[in-house]
Amino acid sequence: MSFLLPTGKHSIKDAVEGVCSTGLGQRFVLSGLTGSSKAYVLAKAFLSSKKSILIVLPDNEVAEEFAKDLEFFLKKEDVKFYPATELLPFERQETHPEIAAKRMDFLHSLAKIGRSLDPTQTVPPSTLRQAQGSGRTDSFDPLRQAQGRPFIAITAAVNLVEKLPPREAIKNKIIKLLKGAEHPRETLVLTLLDMGYKKMTMVEERGEFSVRGGIVDIFPPSEKYPLRLELSGDEIDSIRTFDPVTQRSQRELTEVSILPAKAVDLSSEARNLAKNKLLERVEEFSLKREDWEPLYNSLREHENIIEGEFLLPLFYEKLETIFDYLPSDAIIALIDPSKIFEETDGIFTEAIERAHSEKSIIKPDELYLDRDSLDKLLEKMPLVAIEPFKNEGITIETESNLDLRQDIALKKDLSPLKKMLKDRLDQGFSVFVTAHNKAQAERFGELLDGFK
Repeated sequence: MSFLLPTGKHSIKDAVEGVCSTGLGQRFVLSGLTGSSKAYVLAKAFLSSKKSILIVLPDNEVAEEFAKDLEFFLKKEDVKFYPATELLPFERQETHPEIAAKRMDFLHSLAKIGRSLDPTQTVPPSTLRQAQGSGRTDSFDPLRQAQGRPFIAITAAVNLVEKLPPREAIKNKIIKLLKGAEHPRETLVLTLLDMGYKKMTMVEERGEFSVRGGIVDIFPPSEKYPLRLELSGDEIDSIRTFDPVTQRSQRELTEVSILPAKAVDLSSEARNLAKNKLLERVEEFSLKREDWEPLYNSLREHENIIEGEFLLPLFYEKLETIFDYLPSDAIIALIDPSKIFEETDGIFTEAIERAHSEKSIIKPDELYLDRDSLDKLLEKMPLVAIEPFKNEGITIETESNLDLRQDIALKKDLSPLKKMLKDRLDQGFSVFVTAHNKAQAERFGELLDGFK
């Protein structure tokens, strides 16, 4: 369903209110925003609505740039960037460890948040006791607190249609380690392998671990620095972060949570499920022994599965999508919808072609949403479409500074900028000039010294 504000001139305030008031199954169309004004409107809407927002852009590069724009207007911890794997459909490669780690950290942070804010949902007694005993006088909502604070996330079109492990599987697949607690080393090693960690002689990247006597080094997806566990027998004596370059210990911790390094569950139970599903497909696809036996042996021998990304449907009873991870009242904002749908349609078409050429035992619709399925999911959500051309939906008059930048470069001085500032001030506008850091701001102030 679409709805528009009354015709005529519209302000940034109108745009923000329109985004905030978009309800389930409704669609709000906005145009005329240029440059970082799109990020500004959505940042204001996020702060005003107190709802989570998923912002989708056509590709990974522009999504990452948009995330940087948002970080300027918001607290960095509120902005989450969900990177694409940068793999082609059915490509027999592993996602780069750093990208895989960021993806797992993102999915786990969403998995901890409740799917809805149903008032009938119960709140853990411990949360209520903490609220009651804290002496808080602000508008503390224990239900929302238990489910996590709202977030604003940015991602590329491919992640809108890519299928994922079930939310509950990601939420529950975690190791909690406490200083002073018992945790047998061999059990820890096996669990890390099941969670997709690679055993190395020295830890350098996320998703790696190493074992040297009673010392276990782990680099989880959610940590800035790797962790060093010192064990005496089965007891954890200490947990510290350390610098992977100098190997020097840093901060001491009393507890830590270890997230999976990969989306694929490599536990014995998941491997058995994958073996059974593989054997079913042997008959379905009339596979030759040489086409399936190497994978079966890797599953049986607990070897690393390099092509695990596109074999995901074998390891779970049913996959989900990013929509299953979002709170039910989350707003989805599409930046340049036509290009986004062009990308998602292209991904599914390419998946069909590559599945055929690779003789894949996985069907395209097992890994990606087709257009009809995507449309049905979007129709249920509060949807904001930010169009690149004016006169579509609500139009906000904004200006690009591209001409101004070209004039400054041509004249090699700031006279064009000073003229623009004077014109805006004469028109009654308040003008805010921003810089990347304090030093640049001070330098810019010196260049404008004496300006009236």
